[in-house]
Amino acid sequence: MRAANEIEGIEAVIFDVDGTLVDSEPLTPLAIEAVLRARGVAPDVLGGRCFAGLAWESVAGQLLRAEPRLAGDDRPALAQALQRRYQQLLTTRFPAPIPGAADAVRAASRTLPTGIASSSNRQSVEHVVGQLGIGSACRAVICAEDCARGKPDPECYLLAARALGCAPGRCLVFEDSGPGLQAARAAGAVVTAIIRGKRGAARDAALALADVAVEDFAALPAGFFEAIASAAR
Repeated sequence: MRAANEIEGIEAVIFDVDGTLVDSEPLTPLAIEAVLRARGVAPDVLGGRCFAGLAWESVAGQLLRAEPRLAGDDRPALAQALQRRYQQLLTTRFPAPIPGAADAVRAASRTLPTGIASSSNRQSVEHVVGQLGIGSACRAVICAEDCARGKPDPECYLLAARALGCAPGRCLVFEDSGPGLQAARAAGAVVTAIIRGKRGAARDAALALADVAVEDFAALPAGFFEAIASAAR
């Protein structure tokens, strides 16, 4: 694994959102549990599954396969219900930013084309971007609605790289979830894992998929984005 100051050849930077820029992952199971309860299904049907990094369409598909009592729902309708509940939670209890996240996006955008690639719906992504005040820093924003296939498929990162005018292998991606790290790796990007709060097997899995790992953006060296931009010239 490389140190953060050993990254070279980068021409664009792409950030995931949930768990990478804001600590929103705990809202996902809350949204799922609320939707299940509204349909008369106990949350224990989840069986300890982790849905971090997945689009609501993927989550809905897994729930429909796991619980026969949801048979009256079709996948798009269930995904929409999950998104509505998640958006409600996101707006009423906005999650704490990951340390240094907003400053990192702004710093990246001052030196390199910068964008976002998220499995979340555009409504949620735009809310987070607005709350963090980073809209002007993002040249490209790829969301669930832009992709036929969600993470761990690399489509979102390939689309983001294209929108930024850069080969995927020249992109530096910041990610936190297993599916997101797999997607960035499959796209051929240079992958930095945000490992804040990860323990045990989850931490080991993130380290195995990443080129670089940092606890959060505050752990990046001073002048990090300026240095990688200079190294690419």
